Amino acid sequence: MNLIELRKDNADHVLKKRFIKRVLTTEGKSIIQAQKERMKENDFSNPKFNLLALNVSDFRATFSLLKLHRFVDMKTRNTKNGIIKKKNYPIYNQIVFGHLNNIISEISFGYTDTVIEEMKKLENI
Repeated sequence: MNLIELRKDNADHVLKKRFIKRVLTTEGKSIIQAQKERMKENDFSNPKFNLLALNVSDFRATFSLLKLHRFVDMKTRNTKNGIIKKKNYPIYNQIVFGHLNNIISEISFGYTDTVIEEMKKLENI
C-alpha cells in the first residue's frame, strides 16, 4: 500500500469516526430532551431529576444520571415482605431503548456517499 492509499484510508476512517460521533451526539441529545419532557409531563419537582449529562467520545455515548432515574421506571420492588407494586414513570428504559434502533440504523445505513461528500465539504471550510 503506497502513501496516497494510506492517506485516503486514514481520511475515510476519520470521516467515519466523525459521522458516528455526530449520530451519537444528536440521538443522545434527543434522548435527554425526551426524558426531560416526560418528567415535565409527570410533574417531577425534585431538582435532582434534572441532573442528566451526555458525554460522547469517538465511538461511545455515556449518560450520567442518578440511580433514582432507573428506579422510577420500575413497576415492582422486591422487599423482605414480598413484591410491592408501585407507580412507575417510564423515563429511562422506554426512551433509551426506543432511540437505540434509531442509532443502529443510522450508523448502519446512514453513511452514504452524500453524507461523505457533505462531511468533506465541512472539512474544507
